[in-house]
Amino acid sequence: MKTLGILLLLVIIIGGIFWIGTRDNTPVPNGDSLPVETGEEVSGTSVPVDVANSRLTWTGRRNLIPGYVDSGIIPFKSGNVITIDGEVVGGEFIFNVAQIQTESTSNENGAIDRLTEHLRSDDFFNVEVYPEARFAVTKVEPRSDLVAENATHLVTGNLTLKDVTAPVSLPARIVRLEDGTITVLAMFDIDRTKWNIRYGSGSFFDNLGDSVIDDMVTLNVSLVTVAQ
Repeated sequence: MKTLGILLLLVIIIGGIFWIGTRDNTPVPNGDSLPVETGEEVSGTSVPVDVANSRLTWTGRRNLIPGYVDSGIIPFKSGNVITIDGEVVGGEFIFNVAQIQTESTSNENGAIDRLTEHLRSDDFFNVEVYPEARFAVTKVEPRSDLVAENATHLVTGNLTLKDVTAPVSLPARIVRLEDGTITVLAMFDIDRTKWNIRYGSGSFFDNLGDSVIDDMVTLNVSLVTVAQ
C-alpha cells in the first residue's frame, strides 16, 4: 500500500508538471484577444468612395489643460460602400495612416510639423510598420432613436489599427443625394489604448502631470461616394 501511494503521488506530480509545461504562455496578439463583430457576408452593389472628397478628422486633448486641443486628418486611401436596392448594408474603408497630418494645435509654439512627426513615430502610430488602418462594416441598422446625434443609422464594424482589431459602433447619417452619390457623416469617440496607442496615457503611466493625454480620441467622418 505504501508503494502504491508513492506511485500515485508520482503520477499526480508528473501530470501536474506536464500540464504546466504544455500551457500556452505565449502572449496572445492583442488583435486576436479582443472580441470582434461578426456579421453575415453581404453581396450587393459596390460603390467606390470618392477619396479626394472624403475626410477623416481626428481630435485629441490634454486632460488637465482646459481647452487644449490638437486636430488633424487621416486621408482615405480607398473604400467602397455596399448597397442592396439602394440601401447601404456594408462597406470597407482603408485609411492612409502614414500620411496623418496635424492641422491645428494648442501648443504655444505652434509646432504642427513636430506633432505630425511625433504621431507618425512608434510612440503613436508607428507608420513605418503600420502604414494603414482598416474599417470593415459588419452591420448597418436603420434607427429612429438617434435624432439627438443627427444620425439615421447605427453602423457596427471592426477597426484594425497597428495590427489590432477591435469592434466599433457609431451613429451615422447616411443620405442618398439626387445625383446618385451617397454621403455618410459620423462623429464618435474611440479609446486609443485599445489599439496599443498608450503614449501619455494616465491609464498606463503615473506622474505625467499636465502632460497626460486623453485616452479618448474624437473621429469625424465625412464620406462621399462616386455617383452611381
